Amino acid sequence: MDYKDEILKDLERQDIHRVYLHGMPEDLERQIKALCIEYMGAVVDGQRAMRSAITRKAGWFILNFAFKMATLAMQHKDKEALALGIIALHLSEILNVDCRDAVDLIAKLAYAAQQCELVPAEYTMLVCPDFPPKFLEWFRKPGPVKVGQMPTAILFFRLPMRPWLARPVGRRISTPVERKRSSLKQSKSS
Repeated sequence: MDYKDEILKDLERQDIHRVYLHGMPEDLERQIKALCIEYMGAVVDGQRAMRSAITRKAGWFILNFAFKMATLAMQHKDKEALALGIIALHLSEILNVDCRDAVDLIAKLAYAAQQCELVPAEYTMLVCPDFPPKFLEWFRKPGPVKVGQMPTAILFFRLPMRPWLARPVGRRISTPVERKRSSLKQSKSS
């Protein structure tokens, strides 16, 4: 059995909920980094075989790794972390599963590339020549990214605002019971 097959089996055994709550363990990061480096060194057929072996669960961990690499690249202006993030994005196969999940990550990788004083689309083509052309356009015109700063002057990516979680602005929407009570009060006062 191959080393990359062992890594993929280990990714399948990981608990998504634990990683979501407590962050990615260092040994898991090392394994995904090794997988990305192996992917970069493989020929086109080997890369295609590696991408086809990625399951949705393994893809989630690889995307999580790509997000962490985008954050590190932005914070430390680290081109190696940026390259690993781009490779992890391509390896995750998310672009072929549901590309809407990749829009935010591509914007963050593009912002990190700009922080490293690189042209995002050109660097993506340099790192990953077979990156799908229709998604390269998202590197050319990335979406907005919200960046925050900790008191220690360390930058971080803010989570995108979900409109359905936002509180209504202006007048509060009343429930049917509240509307009935207010109509009764108005009728008594008149």
